[in-house]
Amino acid sequence: MLKKMKNFSLQLKIMAIFLTMSILLTLTLGLMFYNNTAQNVKQNKENEIKTLAAETSNKIERFLFEREADIQVVAQSQILTMPQIDRETKRQYLANVINNYQTYDEMFVLDQLGQIVLSATFSGGNLPLESDELFKQNPDILGKILSGKPFISDVLSEEDQSQWFILFSEPLVDDRGQAVGAVVERMNFDAIDEIIANVKLGEVGYARLMPSDQNYGVSYELLECVNHLTVRVPIIKYETQFKQWMLFLSEPTEEAFALIYDIRIYFGLVFVITLIILFLVSNYLSGRITRPIRTLKSHMGELLETHKLNMALAYEGSSDEVKQLTHTFDFLLEELSFMVQKTMEKTGEAESVKSVKASLDAMIDHAVTGIVTIDGKGIITSVNPRIKEILKADHDDVLVGLSIGKEGHQRFDALFQILYESILVEKQLVDVSCLIKNPEVELVVSTLIQKDIYQTPLGVTVLLQSAEERERFEHSVIRAKKLSELGELSAGVAHEIRNPLASIKGYTQMAIREVDKQSDAYHDLGIVLNEVDRLDRLVERFLSFASPNAPHYKSGDMNQLVSEVIKVLNQQILAKKIEVVLEFDSASSFEYDVDQMKQVLLNLLINAIQASEVGGTIKVQTLLYEDEGRFSLLITNDGDIIDDDLIERIFTPFFTTRKGGSGLGLAICARIIENHHGTIELISSKDTGTTFAISLPTKKGLLL
Repeated sequence: MLKKMKNFSLQLKIMAIFLTMSILLTLTLGLMFYNNTAQNVKQNKENEIKTLAAETSNKIERFLFEREADIQVVAQSQILTMPQIDRETKRQYLANVINNYQTYDEMFVLDQLGQIVLSATFSGGNLPLESDELFKQNPDILGKILSGKPFISDVLSEEDQSQWFILFSEPLVDDRGQAVGAVVERMNFDAIDEIIANVKLGEVGYARLMPSDQNYGVSYELLECVNHLTVRVPIIKYETQFKQWMLFLSEPTEEAFALIYDIRIYFGLVFVITLIILFLVSNYLSGRITRPIRTLKSHMGELLETHKLNMALAYEGSSDEVKQLTHTFDFLLEELSFMVQKTMEKTGEAESVKSVKASLDAMIDHAVTGIVTIDGKGIITSVNPRIKEILKADHDDVLVGLSIGKEGHQRFDALFQILYESILVEKQLVDVSCLIKNPEVELVVSTLIQKDIYQTPLGVTVLLQSAEERERFEHSVIRAKKLSELGELSAGVAHEIRNPLASIKGYTQMAIREVDKQSDAYHDLGIVLNEVDRLDRLVERFLSFASPNAPHYKSGDMNQLVSEVIKVLNQQILAKKIEVVLEFDSASSFEYDVDQMKQVLLNLLINAIQASEVGGTIKVQTLLYEDEGRFSLLITNDGDIIDDDLIERIFTPFFTTRKGGSGLGLAICARIIENHHGTIELISSKDTGTTFAISLPTKKGLLL
């Protein structure tokens, strides 16, 4: 009996080991599966709600853009300013606009004294001509409407807040160019409310439009004692508006992540079933394992008792059991090897880690943002090459080895002070301004605090940007977005113009063959054909701006391309006796679309020639920044200085200060540079002249 108990105890030990290993393996794989699945579900849900918010905000912004375009069209119409058109016809024109769009509650015209001289409402009625409750409630709006500039109000409401609306206004100018008042449209919120109402977020999720100064993005918040997944997306804010409105989407996390809860229940059920199966299997296998061991022990005892040591330990089935045991261990080793391999693939092998680290180091070295690392003792351990340019320092390692906790660093005391204070309270900085002197540089500072598993600070990563460069970059992004949106609208308009032009040309060609060549009609029809061809060429240029071709990248020498373009324009340069100064970098080869960049250079150099006085100077500079992965091209002329208000509009389609110009050349240049993922800026001052500054990435359109 005691011998049986000992054997049974061995079986229990084997069962315990097998169950423990199996359960740990099952739990490890199950938890990995569950965590990955839950993380994917969470990420997908966040991406889904962000995409929904972005699409909805784009719809709202497109709707507001169309309303802005409506008032511009109405203001540019001669109907409202021509004295020979009677009042009723003008009022009917406003009523037709309202009824066609069904978006405006009313439209009215103000004279220069702020009196309503003409009005129409959606119902077909008139507003009181002496005054309006709107201006009584918002007295500051009247002055902005009559300022002679376009005006878009904040979101306003009636006194009882029963209806929300926005005012769009444009100045009215008669045929002599004199301001005679303004036209105002009052846009209701019905269409925007309908856009928001169409947002579906489960059963109880909702979307709202509200003013907010909070940071936008995805967050988790406690709303009405319930955890919610929320996302805030800013709606476009016009220059004349004060409040920032945001689209707010919210869904209870219990509903948003219902799939995770179902997976958790399913995982628990599978684990219980697996545990039962493992128990039964372990009981069976432990018996199979211990049985041949007991048999082998008994056989060995018999051999020892009989002293037949030279006999083989053979009995029926013994060889199979040993093989099965060996195969079982081999199988377990193979399984363990497979698990280790998969784990290494999941977490990354040592060589992969080194490769990733090398890639990260290269990315940091080529980043356009200055990066500084500080260890736990407050000692600066490293800086990237960009720091030298941002801080206007003499060498890259000017900060390495300094302690931010000590004073006496002169130039960097202000920077070190805010870094030291943020580390003391363990508070991360986000876009904090800082001014260093000698030379003076305004910085934008952000920090990332690294902590260990016990939340003890290990060090800080500091991100530094020049405030001036950041502002220029943001302006460039906004301009690129506006040009892209205008390009989409322009493409449709250009195609609509081209179709009737083709019909006009066809009918004119038919008509010209039917008339006498000596008649006035033949001469007039020839003029029509010439004008149609001119319009077709203008539409072609318009389409070049609206739908530019994707860049075809190949390696080219920018210095050589500049020289070729200057040779093409040599006659114009000689005619005005202009001196061309070339300051080329020794290295100027990188990948770009040669034909498109040649078009950019032609436009910019022609502009520079036309802007220069007789005997003036044009300077062309090229600079290759290998560490930053970008190429800079500067074209400077010493002509008249361009005002700041014109600089803001210089890349706008159809804007030109030159008589006879189409206003598309610089707009097309901006689109080409944008498609190369680069930037173009215009800088004009008395000291340096007027400069077009182009910055291009050097790696197939990808800025490192």
